[in-house]
Amino acid sequence: MLALAIAAALANQSATPAPPVPTVIYGVGLRPCSDWTRETRAPSSQEQWIFKGWIGGFFSGLQLLNNAEGRPDFMKDMNMEKVFVRIDAYCAANPTVKIGHAASVLSAELFGAVLSERR
Repeated sequence: MLALAIAAALANQSATPAPPVPTVIYGVGLRPCSDWTRETRAPSSQEQWIFKGWIGGFFSGLQLLNNAEGRPDFMKDMNMEKVFVRIDAYCAANPTVKIGHAASVLSAELFGAVLSERR
């Protein structure tokens, strides 16, 4: 099922990328951004690592599929700390959006930036 979500995200690459809409999201990705914000801002929260692990898995899966299909490296200027900062900002501004949607929006922005550079 994760492969379907990744494929849906990659299929939406275009000159003007729209946020991919994964067909299936499980686990933490179904939680609202307000949960991300609360947990990642609490220094002693153990749950923040579950959230960050989910985001790491989401981007790792996209990158694996991206590389397997010979597409440009959309994470070339990123690392997970930068991803977390971007997710933090998106979730703070959109607390009712699901974490999976926040990850999809960021991945679309990163794909779009790479595609823009290639033109």
